[in-house]
Amino acid sequence: MDFGYWKTPLISFLFVLIFRSAWSTNLSAPILKEVRSSVLSWEPSKVNNVTYTVQYREDPGQEWHYLCGCNQPQFSFADGDFYGKIFRVRAERGNQTTVWQESDKIQCQHTDACAPLLNLTVKNYTVLLWMDDKDKTLKKEFGGHITFRVSYWKETSASDKQKHIQKRDASGKTLRIEGLEAGQKYCFNVVYVAYNKPYGSPSRVLCEVIPETSTVQNLRIIISGVLIIAGLMVFGCCLYFVYKNYKRIKTFLQPPLDIPEHIEEFFSGEFSHHELVCIGSEELGTNDLITLVPEQIREEEEGRSDVRENSISPDTAT
Repeated sequence: MDFGYWKTPLISFLFVLIFRSAWSTNLSAPILKEVRSSVLSWEPSKVNNVTYTVQYREDPGQEWHYLCGCNQPQFSFADGDFYGKIFRVRAERGNQTTVWQESDKIQCQHTDACAPLLNLTVKNYTVLLWMDDKDKTLKKEFGGHITFRVSYWKETSASDKQKHIQKRDASGKTLRIEGLEAGQKYCFNVVYVAYNKPYGSPSRVLCEVIPETSTVQNLRIIISGVLIIAGLMVFGCCLYFVYKNYKRIKTFLQPPLDIPEHIEEFFSGEFSHHELVCIGSEELGTNDLITLVPEQIREEEEGRSDVRENSISPDTAT
């Protein structure tokens, strides 16, 4: 058997086998599908144990931010505000990585977090609201079936909201609200309504104080000044009356509050001294007693002794 005859086909077969084996282990870059219903999806790799890294950024040229290392060929961004963001995806397996695949900027029709733009101007008692879209995809998708719903309320009573539907016609981007209470702070926001149902997320909340007119402000200043001057005049009159009638007022408030004499002596330390008579021991007999008997008791004892004497005297005479 001639080995040289089989040499060329054998080498070709080995080359194809090696190339096929190498090709089967290489990762293929993800192929992005159309973004729909807040889900970014791509074609899965043909090999196993592949991880897909997803990143995003605000605008071209800005820094990329990590989102996830996904095991499934899709990523749902419904729970975050990724409106207007750009995604990119690549596949990873061990030390192998593919090139990044970048998506288009996410439009309103691809996310439930889509929110309209809102700005306002306040003048006197009137609020002028301006509303607009960040892109035109919703208008293309819903046509005239999508509108703006404006809500406004006092900051102190957020539960009492007033709502107004603004049609999207030629002048449908502005809304004038009048008759608001001056001096109160009102808050405003707007949300899309598609087919009479809320769509996306509400806009940012803007709060402004409704200013008063110059006439009302001047009148309030004048009234405050008059009240202050009147209060000072009344206070001055009261002081003058007290000054001129001090003695009468003092007499009217008699009797004065005098401190009792014994309390005054106690605090001043000046006590009245009484002379004490001492009797020497030689003037008293050994059987002499000094007894202090109250006058009433003494009179009663004397009366009893007289009665006894009168009752004994007849017997003695016999």
